[in-house]
Amino acid sequence: MNHLKPIALSFFAIVTIDVGSADAGGVFIPGAGSASQPRAGAFVAKADDPVTLFENPAGLMKLKGTVFHLGFNVLHFSQEFQREGTYDATGRNLPFEGQPYPLVRDVSEPLGLPVQLKPNIAISTDFGLDKPFRIGLGIGAPNGYPNRRYSPDYQIEADINSPPPPGRYDILEQQIEALSLTLGGAFRPTANLDLGATVSVGIADVKGKSSVWAAPNYAEFEGADASFEVDVRDSFVPSFSAGFLFRPVSQIEVGGFYKSQVTFNAQGDGFNVLGSEATVFLEQLDPIVDNPRCAPGGTVVRFKTCVDIKLPRQAGFGTRWIHRNKKGEERGDIEFDVVWEQWSEASDTIYTIDARTPFIELQTVPIRRGFKDVFSFRLGGEFGFDLPNEQLLWLRAGAAYDTETAPESWTRLDIDSFPRATLGLGVAYQVGKFRFDVGVGAVIEGTRTAGPLCNPDENNLGCGDDGIDQPVEDRRAPDPAQPTTPPGDVVESPFNAGTYTQSYLHFSTGMTVSF
Repeated sequence: MNHLKPIALSFFAIVTIDVGSADAGGVFIPGAGSASQPRAGAFVAKADDPVTLFENPAGLMKLKGTVFHLGFNVLHFSQEFQREGTYDATGRNLPFEGQPYPLVRDVSEPLGLPVQLKPNIAISTDFGLDKPFRIGLGIGAPNGYPNRRYSPDYQIEADINSPPPPGRYDILEQQIEALSLTLGGAFRPTANLDLGATVSVGIADVKGKSSVWAAPNYAEFEGADASFEVDVRDSFVPSFSAGFLFRPVSQIEVGGFYKSQVTFNAQGDGFNVLGSEATVFLEQLDPIVDNPRCAPGGTVVRFKTCVDIKLPRQAGFGTRWIHRNKKGEERGDIEFDVVWEQWSEASDTIYTIDARTPFIELQTVPIRRGFKDVFSFRLGGEFGFDLPNEQLLWLRAGAAYDTETAPESWTRLDIDSFPRATLGLGVAYQVGKFRFDVGVGAVIEGTRTAGPLCNPDENNLGCGDDGIDQPVEDRRAPDPAQPTTPPGDVVESPFNAGTYTQSYLHFSTGMTVSF
């Protein structure tokens, strides 16, 4: 392999976002709305409020008349990282050389508080017709916590005697805003079978900042770094889904859904700041004007930047047992669901920057993440209590387990790949045409260690036997982006070894009204 790379431009590592689906395991929190989330997402067969538009659209057929839902999910995310090892000797006798890396924590506050607010608004109607079909329309946001802030005020060499952030090659800061508009319909071909489908169009805005090598930089001297900021947007992200419900007997209901793969093609601007030694390698970096690969219109200050992501197709199946009162009305259920997400086909994130030196164009760079398929197992239910004056009180609970999105060795700060256990509790009060929901829960992820530590240098070029660099396809940890190098020849230098600790708390509330 060729290890003499003249330049490398930094990238920020964008979190995978799903603008077509509000319910997913692995990366996102199970459950789309205030009825589903307290059940830990065990809602595939229950599917009986307007938010089912985002989960199993066949459930729209359970509604009567016109039904409107307004709800919010509130997420709190805690994350910290202790990088393994110490600051390398740079040959410049800096005071922090040989010292352990400091512990770092996410300090993002999207709303001025360490929480993110996720709306879900949906309406369904039969238009007052006595026909076996309904439609629904909804607006939702991905039920995850993509924002990160690690040393957001960090500037390269602002104080050369202070240690640079240990996670700067992963992420310094990212901010993501995404919404999707979903139109769906359902019909009932027979008395015990419901079918439904949706089409969605999403939008997303992404901003981020990180640092990587601007030249071969085994010692991670920040003066040889480049920081890169990006601001990209995709205004049209289509997707679709389909679902069914089947009731073989009055006490049993089964359901399933399928959600399409989503392709996110974002375009926008990026600009870089160079360390003192990086300018030797990047003294002249110009936009590609003729035949740009991303988009026209770049300047020497802002290069046109594209980010391409494939998001996984999903499928789920659920079965529930229903408790009914003497009138045949539902007063409780227990449900078990299994959900599959094909993350193995959505692992790499592709970056293209329309920039060049006098000698070479920056190449399209795949960022490998080591993703694999995720399976989510969810158990949840609820029980209703009749109150005077035809009022109802519902108690809900659920638990779920999601397998890991990536092995421990691929763990990083910008995206959640932990296995996890989710617990939920909730209550609903129904009076007349109104229902009010409240739910709380926790996602337990604990601690994960990425490693073992591998620290290549000029004499030991990789993590293979005898310090030999391994073929890219055999590596089991992320390397810095190197856009002047063919993807198969990038330098091996993993930067993520260490201990990660993460958890979530979530709160949901919603109001449903029938007309």
